[in-house]
Amino acid sequence: MLTILEVSNAPRASARRPDPGPEAEAAPLRRVIVEPDRASWTEAHGRDRLIEHVEAPLLPGSTTERALIRARGLRELVQLHRPAAIVCGSPVLLPALVRLAGYRLEPRPARVGSWQGDGSEAYLRRELARVDPRVVEPGARALAWWTRQGLASFDAVFVGSRDAGRRLWARGIDRIYYVPRGVDLDRFTPDAERGAPDRPGRGSGRLRIWIEAPSGDVGHLGRVRAALCQRLPVDPKLVIRAPVRASLERFAAGHSGVELGAFEEPSERAGALAACDLAIVLGSSEHRRSACAEAMACGLPVIAEDGGAAELIRDGACGRALARLDPAGLGDAVVELVRAGQLRELGRRARQFIERFDLASCAAREAMCLREVVDAVRRGRAVPRGIHERTPPGFEAPAALSRAPGDAAQPGPSK
Repeated sequence: MLTILEVSNAPRASARRPDPGPEAEAAPLRRVIVEPDRASWTEAHGRDRLIEHVEAPLLPGSTTERALIRARGLRELVQLHRPAAIVCGSPVLLPALVRLAGYRLEPRPARVGSWQGDGSEAYLRRELARVDPRVVEPGARALAWWTRQGLASFDAVFVGSRDAGRRLWARGIDRIYYVPRGVDLDRFTPDAERGAPDRPGRGSGRLRIWIEAPSGDVGHLGRVRAALCQRLPVDPKLVIRAPVRASLERFAAGHSGVELGAFEEPSERAGALAACDLAIVLGSSEHRRSACAEAMACGLPVIAEDGGAAELIRDGACGRALARLDPAGLGDAVVELVRAGQLRELGRRARQFIERFDLASCAAREAMCLREVVDAVRRGRAVPRGIHERTPPGFEAPAALSRAPGDAAQPGPSK
């Protein structure tokens, strides 16, 4: 059994990785998930899953988000658990800490980057804009350069979508594995609304739209609501998942057709999703791919921006992928889907397509990729260049990875 130590500065990183359960025994991994917290403590979830909370300072300008910036605590955990691989989900601050933490450990742990999009860029842009708007673009370029250096230092980089793999390849990262995250198909199901009897559910006469809004931009949400109300014959019911802040609470209180919540508990989120008619996933971050997958598992057509989430929509032919999520374009896309009268058919396609991304199969794919990287490192060899896919026996692989447009030098997928 491989011990994998996962470290990330993403908030509640452990909550984003559901346990694949006993069905994944064919690909056993012992996971140790490290995340920043107010104090250091250990949380056990069975024999093969630990969450190590490490004391870390708050990020500038935040009252809740913390970041690991010191190597000592991470080094102690590496010495304690002696992982075969360290998977790093934060390529800005953590690559150097990961190298220091595994220094002198024999055999050397494989170092794997986990790329989930440019969330750090959005944070940097927001904070720099508060200081001086003139430094936003230079700061973003510097961050992009620094991030590339961090990703290039890993033995391999795992991505959750083919689009992300192509973008990294264009930036010069050349040892990439496509490793999609699975979705809990037993929890996220079209029947989940039965667990929420107080909701009117689908077919109640008023269109219910789930909106995934990670930024919680009140101005943008207000414009989206106005565009939808102008275009639809009956004002829709909007169920918005966003960070709960005072400005958003005032927005929800001022409109009878708006329900706001963080929906942190998966069962609560599944029930709310299944009671809706379609979903809008705002933002282009790779983190939105999981939101799209959950909506599809609940049988919803999805509208999203081109990127990791939109890849699922295109492959599953179950919604619309837009170049930009401006309010007018979103309103037109919703009207187009409603007038076509195919919401239920698109939802059926969505569920049928996403079933190939069950937790056990995706865990098996990830284990195959991790073993390959670990074996290469232990033999003193470099991981082969390319964008690789690995599929366990009996797994129905999606369509083959295509070359990036205009990039004749990019290799095809390695099977």
